[in-house]
Amino acid sequence: MTVLQTIAVAFAMFSAVPVPQFDWNEKNMRYSLCAFPLVGVLCGVLWCVCASLPLPAMVRAAGFCLIPIWVTGGIHLDGYADT
Repeated sequence: MTVLQTIAVAFAMFSAVPVPQFDWNEKNMRYSLCAFPLVGVLCGVLWCVCASLPLPAMVRAAGFCLIPIWVTGGIHLDGYADT
C-alpha cells in the first residue's frame, strides 16, 4: 500500500487530479520523488489522445495548451509568471 500512497502524495503535490488523502509523513514521502514523473506521463498520455482526435488544428492546439493547466492546476505557469 505504500507505493499507492506515494503515488497519491506525488499527484496531490504536483497535480489538480483528485486523489485520496494520505498523511505526508516520512514513510509516504520517502519515494515520492520516483513518482513525480507519473504526473508528466499523465500529461503526455492526454496529449497523445488529443493528437489522435480528428479535430481542427486550432482546437488541437488549444487542447495542447490547456491539458497541462488542467492536469497540474497551472503550477508551472505560476512559476513562469513569477520570473
